[in-house]
Amino acid sequence: MSDFIESKNLDIMDQDMIEDPTFPYKPPCMKCQPIIYSTSLRFHNSDMDIPFKVFEDPDLKFGTLEIKIRDEIPINNKHIHMLFSIDASGSMSDHCIDGRNKMTHIKHTLENMLRIFYENKDCNISIHVQSFDSAIKPIINDVYNIRDANFSELVSLVNNLNSGGSTNIGLALSAAKEHINNYSKTNPEHDLYHIFLTDGEITDGVMDYDELLSMVPNNCNNIFIGYGSDHDSNLLSYLARTKGNEYRFIDALEKAGLVYGEIIHGILYKAIEDVMLVGDNGELYDFMTNSWTKELEIGNLLSDQRKTIHIRSKTPERCIIKIRGKTIVKTRQYQTINIFENQTDVFILSGLIDITTADLDLSIYIFRQKTQELLYEARKFSEKYKKNNSYDYLRPIETDDVDIAVSENIETEKRSMKEKLSSFHKITIEFMKKNSLETNSIMKMLCDDIYIAYKTIGTSVGSMYSCARQISNGREQTYMCATLTSQQNNRIARVRQLPVPQLLRQTNNNNNNNTLTLSDLLTQVLDFSPHKEEISDIDSYMPTQDFLSPFTSNGVLTLMREVSGNHSIGHSTTDNDELLEEHA
Repeated sequence: MSDFIESKNLDIMDQDMIEDPTFPYKPPCMKCQPIIYSTSLRFHNSDMDIPFKVFEDPDLKFGTLEIKIRDEIPINNKHIHMLFSIDASGSMSDHCIDGRNKMTHIKHTLENMLRIFYENKDCNISIHVQSFDSAIKPIINDVYNIRDANFSELVSLVNNLNSGGSTNIGLALSAAKEHINNYSKTNPEHDLYHIFLTDGEITDGVMDYDELLSMVPNNCNNIFIGYGSDHDSNLLSYLARTKGNEYRFIDALEKAGLVYGEIIHGILYKAIEDVMLVGDNGELYDFMTNSWTKELEIGNLLSDQRKTIHIRSKTPERCIIKIRGKTIVKTRQYQTINIFENQTDVFILSGLIDITTADLDLSIYIFRQKTQELLYEARKFSEKYKKNNSYDYLRPIETDDVDIAVSENIETEKRSMKEKLSSFHKITIEFMKKNSLETNSIMKMLCDDIYIAYKTIGTSVGSMYSCARQISNGREQTYMCATLTSQQNNRIARVRQLPVPQLLRQTNNNNNNNTLTLSDLLTQVLDFSPHKEEISDIDSYMPTQDFLSPFTSNGVLTLMREVSGNHSIGHSTTDNDELLEEHA
């Protein structure tokens, strides 16, 4: 079932709590319908063969909770304040693969975002933009409502962004926190967002993770965006660990507009905020901690969004999932706004469906479950690897920097992890062939997830890529970091047991293309590992190179096109779209 719990207190019907003066709406009208379009709770038929053990306990049954949000949800008209912190250190003058430098791409993306805000008359958005290197430079100062600003002047200010200097992330966070605190004191009712972009590791100022975490603004949503293979993914994901914050990885800055477009869609088209799922006679999977829990926070639900949560239960016929959250728009009589309340209870209609004989095949999501578990393991290993190999591949090191015994243990663990990933990848490919799923977009995404974790594990970029693929899979994000090219595959770096050769980072003293890309990194770092691994089936796998996930919706795709300025991107209909329709 999918319906709101209606309040019986008619005193709440005052004017400041309703959507517009025409409320209550008279049918036929889409505003009379609940925000959640449909929900379903389904469990896999255990008689259907899965080529690996799903749970250690054979009494546990695998299931999915499907949530579909209406696509007519209006744009959020609550006042939104957006603070942008843009890295303007010297590396931002490096050139990208298309010949333009990083800062040029950022300027282009910011201009498109500001244009969207300026032209959309339903938005109430204030803007503050600051750049940072070894100092803070205000670029756009407190534009209270962008619709009242001179757009040409804003563009001119954005074009004043210049790169140079070192990277002081602590200074940028402190300035952002001070700005957010001052703004929230005078505008406590506004929604506040802080978007932070950096392309490198800290070279100046505070470096301690916990101290930096204490500098993060705590009364707004922080979105940390890391670009390229040189940024500290462990730090940004650490800073994004608290509720309401997130970390995004942009593998190519020419695609920055796609990521920003998806972020903006999530801000403007929220349907239900702070959603909490509560299981009764069932547990929900938390992909970030690789654990099963009775309560799961999933952030916000958006217009036109489909959400699939993995469930397990020993008694599926008695399993109930409660969906709780705060509504953004009023779509129904007696429905309150922005009060945390029960939205709907989801359960199996056991009188209509015999779960012991129902032909419910959730094998695709079981493979997704196993993939998420392996991505978690790969990410944790890569984080440990980076911590134990904290030297920089791009500078000279001394022999004493490397602990040979620790390196041997990590090398053994790496080989074991690679074998596990390779084995599951082979099982997945065989299952797809056997069940005619070679074109299924979710299954192809899972193969790419495992492939990129396999190829990057035990390298300096392993945690970055495994973390990005884990998050995009688990949160069902639209943008996915692209898989590695064949050229990069041939030059994958392994865990070092000997010091790497002296490699000096190129400087920015001319306008030549001097970006140190992932391809450059893997090309320059030679393989010193004495453990030679046999070529396995996964090494000959051809990834899709698709940066749009199977979870793409028309609404978010439209904004991604507008912010990126690329109207050619799209998502073709596949058998997976039919699968999602079937499960809705």
